[in-house]
Amino acid sequence: MIINTYRAFRLLFALLICSATLRPAITRASDNIAGDQQIAGDQQVCDPLADYYLGMEDYPAAIRRHLAVIREHPDNALAHYHLGFAYGVTGQHRHELEEYRRAVDLGLDDWQVFLNLGLVYLEDGQLQGATQVLRLATLLGPYQSETHFNLGLTYERRGMLSDADPAYTPARENLTILERAQRVGAKSGVADFARGR
Repeated sequence: MIINTYRAFRLLFALLICSATLRPAITRASDNIAGDQQIAGDQQVCDPLADYYLGMEDYPAAIRRHLAVIREHPDNALAHYHLGFAYGVTGQHRHELEEYRRAVDLGLDDWQVFLNLGLVYLEDGQLQGATQVLRLATLLGPYQSETHFNLGLTYERRGMLSDADPAYTPARENLTILERAQRVGAKSGVADFARGR
């Protein structure tokens, strides 16, 4: 349950960032979809309504809408990824795994899809598969603490303790940097508040 809540928070955060930064791209993509034009891999966007349901944690509606989007646009890797996520939080892990694999096969190469794929493998006890995709997730998201942490956890479960510690190190370093930044930010925020800014 904690992992699903954690994944839901990560996806919601990603959706919020994407909606703020990709609003013009969403409009262009909607025009392209209406004109049946192909959208390149990293320019793909998912259906705003499908993502709305996902963000609102209405997973049955998100699944239905993503399935409809995929019927219309079977090559939309991002829609497959989001559908996999919705399947995962509803406990449909076989479908979750299938959709993540489709997203990867269609060219989605974001660290988050490989992290989620690795978590599915890890939860299912497929430690070799988890190791492979989590290694890739760390390469694609080198500053993402969770990729390194989960790779270290996988190494531990495989009994590869000599590999676990180096995998955990970037996670610890990234968290230390974040903690320092938060402390500095908090201190400057207090100073700014005291100065009336």
